[in-house]
Amino acid sequence: MVNDCDLHIKTLVSAQDFVLIKMHYNAAVDISAKLAASNAISGNGEGIVYRKYDDVGVHFDLLKDTSGNIFTFSFDIMNYFSQQGQGDQEGNGSGAYLFRPADNLEYNVRYTTMRNIVTYNGGFVQEMFMNFTSDSAYRNSTACVRVRYYDESHSSEWEVYLNDLPNDAHGREVTINWKSYDIKNNGTFWTDSNGLEMQKRILNYRPDFNLSSRFNVTTNYYPINSAISIIDPKSSFKFTVLNDRSQGGSSLEDGEIELMQNRRIFKDDNKGVVEPMNETD
Repeated sequence: MVNDCDLHIKTLVSAQDFVLIKMHYNAAVDISAKLAASNAISGNGEGIVYRKYDDVGVHFDLLKDTSGNIFTFSFDIMNYFSQQGQGDQEGNGSGAYLFRPADNLEYNVRYTTMRNIVTYNGGFVQEMFMNFTSDSAYRNSTACVRVRYYDESHSSEWEVYLNDLPNDAHGREVTINWKSYDIKNNGTFWTDSNGLEMQKRILNYRPDFNLSSRFNVTTNYYPINSAISIIDPKSSFKFTVLNDRSQGGSSLEDGEIELMQNRRIFKDDNKGVVEPMNETD
């Protein structure tokens, strides 16, 4: 019995049309994905190769078939510890309306640890699976990440699954983070405007007023409805993440993109909801 699997079906659908698919199960036919000998997957025109895992994250090479270029990047799952409590003179704690990292630990730290990585080859799908678990038996912070190429994909697809966030009275705001080592975006990034045109964002800057804030992370977070992008002005290399749901996000360091994945906070932010954002899913 298989408890965790995806069934992928390849078909052709014309514009403004739909297709009904009828399936028949044949036990004599093996349609399962096969473990690959190497930790590499590829699509149409590019591929990803796993290199190593260290304190920075999971490192990959991105290979472009047409140009022959090889780019390096890393991925990790991080978290901010939330500022909890109400009524301080510079605002309230994190909650449904506010995102505010703890005053004594403003920047994010590693949330969980990768334990293993395996690669599967299917009929027209290749997938890399990463399993993350906590270092502590008393803190549940498990996650899994699927990186996938279809045979006609020009870019990779990433799915991140978080299990319940720890119930240890410490508010956590979990982010997924990519870092390109070939892009220096000089504190500038681009986010979509409600799924429409891309807006230029500059760290700690607003075009219509002088910005002054000690909240370096919160000040530079923006709503990401469909895309966030960084561009190297010298090489014109671009790194873009397209998300399938609205998230908060930013590029706080050169070459980095982060998106807020989930939040669990145990105190209210005193902005009207009158209950903590105690998310358990």
